[in-house]
Amino acid sequence: MERYDESTGQVYTETTTPVQSMKFQFLNKTTGWKEGLKKYRNRGPGPASLYEMALHSCAYNADRFLPETLKYCQWHYGEKIYRYLKQTDTETAMVWSIFKAAYPKEIHQNSYHVLNPNPAGVRELSHGLEIMGKQLLSLSLETLSFLCVSSYHINSVHLNTDLLNFPNLAVLVLTQKKVGTRRATGGDSHMIQCWGRAVHEKRAFTRLRVLALRRFDISLEVLMSLSLFPALYLCNLDSEFITLDLRHPLKKGRQFKTQWKQIWPDRHIVPPVLESSLGARQTDLAGRNGDGNDNSNPETTWQRLDFSVPQKMDILYDIAAARLEEEHSIRIDRSPVVALQYRANASHHDIWPNLKSISIWLTRSVAPDQQHADPKGQPQDMEANTRGEDGSGNKRRKVREGKQKDIRSLLEIFAHQV
Repeated sequence: MERYDESTGQVYTETTTPVQSMKFQFLNKTTGWKEGLKKYRNRGPGPASLYEMALHSCAYNADRFLPETLKYCQWHYGEKIYRYLKQTDTETAMVWSIFKAAYPKEIHQNSYHVLNPNPAGVRELSHGLEIMGKQLLSLSLETLSFLCVSSYHINSVHLNTDLLNFPNLAVLVLTQKKVGTRRATGGDSHMIQCWGRAVHEKRAFTRLRVLALRRFDISLEVLMSLSLFPALYLCNLDSEFITLDLRHPLKKGRQFKTQWKQIWPDRHIVPPVLESSLGARQTDLAGRNGDGNDNSNPETTWQRLDFSVPQKMDILYDIAAARLEEEHSIRIDRSPVVALQYRANASHHDIWPNLKSISIWLTRSVAPDQQHADPKGQPQDMEANTRGEDGSGNKRRKVREGKQKDIRSLLEIFAHQV
């Protein structure tokens, strides 16, 4: 509608557009309607009792509580508030952390799941990771972070900068967004190698136990770089180029060996098993351990449709903890966890599996935190070959006897030439 401004004599049309906030408060996101707590009305005859009014007021302002003061309130009263938050689906990650810090023994829920902090799917990945990291640091207690990033084009900036600064990562699942054109063989391998070197130099990921790289164009050579992750134990690689590595295990004329051992598929892979048919893969997933719902198989767990992504990450962490304690007698104390799934708008290319790819799961053959690899990803025994007999790093070069000359003979040759 056109309007007329008498002071300037201009005729103009005013339009408005909805504005999307530059910040998203995923810690205060609920599945229920929080405003309903403020607009509560008693359904029975007469006004609400003082108890009901106080309960709704405390539930609406629960994110303003302080653990230092809440713990002096008896659990008899705190339980009523927390139970009402659960019944109305108005519990947030911030409220959960406050009650967990105040009543660590009474609150049995040890993890909080955030399905998608970015429902619009249009936010830039670096900006989203930065905001999520800062908000996780503002929680009332220290938590581990389970993070799944999917349907984004993940580049070296995300790996070497954004994820290295993400606090307390324990499980990390990265699903690369597929582009229209086919990339070169192992095109992402160099990016993963640089990432491993950056992790080693910054001494990051000291609590990362599970890592999954899915739909990346990588080869098995990246396992040398992933060995630089200090605490990593369970690893998943999903790529069509792994098929070529498994069929041709020789690399540059030598046997390709790493510090990892394959746990799924649980038998030696031969070319007939690598046939990319969806029916064969589903049969293998369901029959590998005799039960399609067996949570001890990491690939079966990840392919289940009755679990959310945060629940799958919880199970993968428990699998890694159980195997680590069984094989290396290393016990992991389960700290409180915030599990997040961060994804953009997915296309049908991102949803359906790539039938040409193969997914393998590996565990470390040596205990994490007990090996020291150099930044280039070379094994420790290769580094030892460059040391001298006295243990120092200056190894004397061997010179053939026919080539040895003393200083006097060299000076005489030089004098004759002059």
